[in-house]
Amino acid sequence: MTDHRKGLAMLLGTMWGWKEVVKVCGKVLELAPGNSKALLRRGKAFNELNQWDDAKQDLQAVLDMDGAPEAADAKKEMAKVAKKIKEQNQKDKKLFGNMFTKINLERKVDPEEAKPKSVYSDSEDGEDGKMEEGSEAPANGENGAGPADGAEPAAPMEVEAAA
Repeated sequence: MTDHRKGLAMLLGTMWGWKEVVKVCGKVLELAPGNSKALLRRGKAFNELNQWDDAKQDLQAVLDMDGAPEAADAKKEMAKVAKKIKEQNQKDKKLFGNMFTKINLERKVDPEEAKPKSVYSDSEDGEDGKMEEGSEAPANGENGAGPADGAEPAAPMEVEAAA
């Protein structure tokens, strides 16, 4: 029943593309969900399409089947998937590895300057942010946060959108 579709899956992979293999094997698996050969072929197709999570899922399903004749092939394909993932991770590391280091060097921010300071502390370093006994919270305008003496705040500026 599905033998012709299994052969068709490999033929499609070489002639028309791996997406067709995924479709055909998906149809086979709708009819026969435990078909190890269809899972193996779809796993290979996913690997070729760099959809490694899907490939690992299908290949692991074959490996979990007791006595599946495709288990040895699934194990080999799983090794290929692991190798491709490792290669991609190395490429990503080279591409993005020093990105954050370079950004921090460009900014040259002193970590002590980047610490938030409390508006309630009189100390230079903003230690613990507690109010001193007997003192009150700063009145509006005393800490530069708003207008003093209850004056109305300035209207927000309008910004024209770039065309």
